[in-house]
Amino acid sequence: MAHSDMVQSLARGLDLLRLAAESEHGLLLSELAARLQVRPPTAFNLARTLVAKGFLEKTSRPVRYRLGPAVAELAVLQHRRQWFRKAEMVVLEVFEALSDATVVLTEPTSDDLTVALRMAPARPGALERYPGRTMAPYTNATGLCYLAFAPDAECAAYRRRYPFVENAGRLWKRESELEQFLASAREKGLVVVADDAPFRTAAPVYGPGNQLVAVLGASFSHDQSAAAARKEQMRRTVTAAARRLSSSPAPGRNEG
Repeated sequence: MAHSDMVQSLARGLDLLRLAAESEHGLLLSELAARLQVRPPTAFNLARTLVAKGFLEKTSRPVRYRLGPAVAELAVLQHRRQWFRKAEMVVLEVFEALSDATVVLTEPTSDDLTVALRMAPARPGALERYPGRTMAPYTNATGLCYLAFAPDAECAAYRRRYPFVENAGRLWKRESELEQFLASAREKGLVVVADDAPFRTAAPVYGPGNQLVAVLGASFSHDQSAAAARKEQMRRTVTAAARRLSSSPAPGRNEG
């Protein structure tokens, strides 16, 4: 683009952001005006607009301008978009490898577990998204995997939201049985529900700092007696896919 075609105020605002990013302690208004080669009122109006939108922060005594939280938020959104593009590919690969299984990727939120991506035999060409849809905590493999591998504080909040007595279903008679199951899952590195049809499994997906960022799960699409080799294929496929996602740049946590 020729310089004559640029929106001057926008270009100056972007230059201002770059100057703020390059400054360790932020810049005085007079410094901004001098480096942008504009009058102080013009620099003030540019800075005020960027502060209002969260791209700059204004400190006091002395007044300085430095990068605001909106810049980091843009980076997080970009990372999430790139990560979900990879996640879509992984879910598709798992679905194609297992052919007759339902594949689900779930995401922890502030106090719940929501469905991010899903593929099922009923709609083999459709990568479904269910914003806001939650998973059963004590009977679904992804919910059990979250209980097994999420940080203690998050697990406590999750259990308060879904009390065991009200949500355990027919899979667990006593809470002690659930605790034994979760301890075994932690040792194995994945969840396998084999005693109650349909057969299902799930594995944790980690981000930087070993933070749980997602859970990948799969289940046979209908009740059937599957061969041991078929079940082992599902375990291996899901575990390997979760590890591939864990090695990808992770998204910021969804606090929705």
